[in-house]
Formats: sequence, structure tokens, C-alpha cells
Amino acid sequence: MGSSATRISAQPALSDLENGDIIMRETIGFRSFVPIFVPKLLKRDALMFRKIGVLGCEAAINGNIQLPAEIVAELQWLIEQGVVFDLRISDLNKSDSVDDETKRLVGDWIRLEGHYQGKVEQIVKKMEEELAQEFKVDEYESTIRTIKALLGAAISSELFLRPFSAYYRNNKNIDAHPLFYGEYPELTQQTASTGEVIDITINQLPVPDDSTAWEQIIDYRNDPDTEIKFRRFRVWMNEIVRAKLTPKEIEDKLEYLLDEYRQHMELHFKKTNTSTLETILVALGDRKFGDIVKIPFSVKHRQIALLEAEAKAPGREIAFISKAQETFHQ
Repeated sequence: MGSSATRISAQPALSDLENGDIIMRETIGFRSFVPIFVPKLLKRDALMFRKIGVLGCEAAINGNIQLPAEIVAELQWLIEQGVVFDLRISDLNKSDSVDDETKRLVGDWIRLEGHYQGKVEQIVKKMEEELAQEFKVDEYESTIRTIKALLGAAISSELFLRPFSAYYRNNKNIDAHPLFYGEYPELTQQTASTGEVIDITINQLPVPDDSTAWEQIIDYRNDPDTEIKFRRFRVWMNEIVRAKLTPKEIEDKLEYLLDEYRQHMELHFKKTNTSTLETILVALGDRKFGDIVKIPFSVKHRQIALLEAEAKAPGREIAFISKAQETFHQ
């Protein structure tokens, strides 16, 4: 992990579409405590969100959760860089500052948690026979308890992200979105909300591997071209929310636009590459000073041609996704 002191500015916010008004607000993502144990899981989130709230990350840094030193150092660095910040459940216990929607969602959390804890029992029961063959009696019972505890805690903290999101939206004027690792059909709506559009699109982003340093992700995010593409992509997501499509329709539309955009850009890339290569080969073959001098201008012309191609490309509004996939090799 590097020691760069680069500060990260707030990601341009998605628009709030309530009452037909477009209000620009800071947009952040929320995660359960799972990335505390595997911080690299946040790399994909960081391609879209400048800030990610994680339940309990400060507790981990303060030593309340036993973790390897390298993981603690990585979490500490991410907090210093402004990529990650701590979500405190205690914030929701302040009844005088908690709005009605947040209180309602806390009530929903109690109901849903009971429902999913029942599912945890079912999942573990299916695993019992296999585990019994792998572990001794005393180890088996300990393993079952550990699995139940981890699954239960992970699901509980995931469901708690919904009231957290409402609290930040209503009390801090921040466009906050819960990001789930699991699937929760009970939360799915007939037409996609902004949060569901984000879930669908973030699943199209690549997952940077271990060889990708956090500094590379920060450099990518700070690239002016990336910022332009993200703003264009943000407008597209707002339009998708207005269209009231189903999640499946959004997935199909996104795949179609990605294919259209890639095909268009690949065609123009081949054309401009061929033209530039021909100019260089002719100049070097003839060894004419005047033609060699033209080479930088030919390369510049190629760059301009590609920019013009992108400006006319079908599906250019989702170029942010395509660039991320190319940069991080999905």
C-alpha cells in the first residue's frame, strides 16, 4: 500500500428525481462488514463511488476485531485517502435525529432479519452432512456455530444498510445506496429504482485483481476522461430510472449498448491504426525528411479521429463501463 497523501474529491452525484426536480447530491455506496476481512472487495466499488461507508471499519482498526496487520494497514490507508469511512449503528439510536422513513426501515430490518436467519438455518442444515465427514465431533460443532454466526451477522449487517441509506439521504442530504453481496428478493420492485440501476451497472464493472494497486484505481478515477465519461453515464442512469424499466430490461439494454459501442470503436480504431501505420512505413521507406516530420501530425490526427468516432458512437453514454473493463481487463 502506498503512502500517497492524495485526497479524493466527491464523486459527481447522481440526480435526485423526486417531484421531477434534478438536484445534484454527493453519491456514496454502503457495504456490510464483509470488506473488513477482504478490503480488495472494495476495488470495484471504488471505480464508481468516490466514498464507501463500511460497517465497523474503525472498530477493526482500533483492534476490536482481530485482523492481520496488512489488512489493518490497508483499511487505515483507505480511510486516510477518503475512499472508506466508518458507519456507526449508534447514529441510528439517536431518536431525536432519526426521521420517520429510517425508523420504518429499522422496523423492516427486524422483520427481514428474522426471515433470513431462518434461511441461514436451512443453508447450514444442508451443509451438515458434508461437514460431519470432514471434521471430528468437537471440531464439527464448533465449525457449525462459526458458520451460523458469520452468515447470520453478514446478512444482518447487509439488511441494516437500507435504514442507513435512508438516514444519510434524509438527514445529511447525501444520495446513499446500499450495496449487497447477497440477493434479497423481498426487496425487489417491479420497476427498477436508482439503487437497483446502480446494482445492475456496478455488476458490469470489472473486479481489479491483486496486482492492481489502489494508487492505479485512484489515478483512473482522477483522469479527466474518466470523469467526463462518468458524468455522461450518470445522466444515462437517470434516464433509465425515469423509463421505469424492469431490472431484466435494463440488463438487456446495457449489454446491447456495450456491444454497439465496442463494435463502433473497434472499427474506427482499426481504420485509424491502419492509416497511421501506412504513413509511418511510407515515410521511413522513402526516408524523406518532410514525410518523417509529418508522423507526429499523423498520430495526432489518429487521436482526433478516435475522439470524433466516440462522439458519434452508438451507446457512447455507457463508455464509462467499457473504459473500466478495458483498463482493468475484464
